[in-house]
Amino acid sequence: MAPTQDEQTKISGIVQEVLSGNYVPLKVKNFSLKEDLENDKSLVTCELALGEEEILVEGQGSGVVDALFCTIIKELSIQYSSLNNIQLIDFIMKVTPEKKGIGSSGFVSIDLAVRNRRGNKTHFLHKSRSIIGAAIQVVQKCIEYFINSELAIVQLKKSLQNARERNRMDLVTKYTHMMSELVKNMPYNNILMEEK
Repeated sequence: MAPTQDEQTKISGIVQEVLSGNYVPLKVKNFSLKEDLENDKSLVTCELALGEEEILVEGQGSGVVDALFCTIIKELSIQYSSLNNIQLIDFIMKVTPEKKGIGSSGFVSIDLAVRNRRGNKTHFLHKSRSIIGAAIQVVQKCIEYFINSELAIVQLKKSLQNARERNRMDLVTKYTHMMSELVKNMPYNNILMEEK
């Protein structure tokens, strides 16, 4: 079953608790978009600030969201293998103008949905005055969520092993519960089986 917004907030809280100072923020910087209208392709170039690391990426896709999402996934899935388990399945945009006429300002709300290999959907929401800005922010939010969820699973695996070795059943119970919440995101079987 896919996590609801409340469960997603709960999962994010667990990830923050587990990673604490090791949480890895993701920022898309110096974003550039070129549209190839003849071939119906969007070409994106940007810098990814992943914690202290900066990576230049470029790629293309069917529209700006597809191009940015797929380009970032392709770049980061080498380091974060669980990203290979998510697929962009829906992108809904709603524009709410504030005034009528030329130069009408307003907000755009974006709902981006991804599906994991189990078929469960997770939604990410963002609201902004810029359509492209909102698209970038929602993709950034989604990928940051899954990167840090993977890091938290790896850390919990280590903490669980340590708690078992010290015969701390209270911590074994706590860490097992936290892991069971995180696997609602996706199956982390390969990561849990790896010797790290």
